[in-house]
This record gives sequence, C-alpha cells and structure tokens, in this order.
Amino acid sequence: MHKYAGCLLERNLPRFAELFTADTVTSVPTHYREALALYATLDTCFLVPQPDEATAFALDDFLAEMEQADNALPEDRLRRRFGNTYWYYYFFAE
Repeated sequence: MHKYAGCLLERNLPRFAELFTADTVTSVPTHYREALALYATLDTCFLVPQPDEATAFALDDFLAEMEQADNALPEDRLRRRFGNTYWYYYFFAE
C-alpha cells in the first residue's frame, strides 16, 4: 500500500502531512488535498501547503453542515453531499 494512502486510511493526518513533500497541492489526488486542508484546520501549528480555493470552500461547507447535523440536519444529508470526500470518511466511516 502506498505510504500516503495508509496514513489516510488510518486517519493519521500528522504522519500524512509529515510524509507529504509535494510543492504544489493542486497536482495531487483530490483526497490528498482534502486531507491536507482538514489537517490545516485541525492543527494550525503544523504548516501544510495551502489548499486550492475550491477545496477550502468545500471544507468550510462540510464543517458548517456537520455542525448543523448535530442539531437538526440528518446525517443522510451529509452523506449525500460529502460522502465521496476524505472528510466524510475521516469523521464517519467505521
């Protein structure tokens, strides 16, 4: 298994970011960009490459909807909208 994918499957974002050495985040797979954006949000002490605007906005939407899901929105809606993202896997996959 590729070293990056193993870190993502184990939800080990610190190790993933440590191993990640690409200069540009836009040239890597979508789930890698999503993982880096999430890690930058969760741990602001570790400097990771800035995600592209579309990824950053989508993560903001996900986090806002996830917060609302605790109160009123069904998890179904999150799955329909973000089920194919690394963020959904990170928080909800078993």
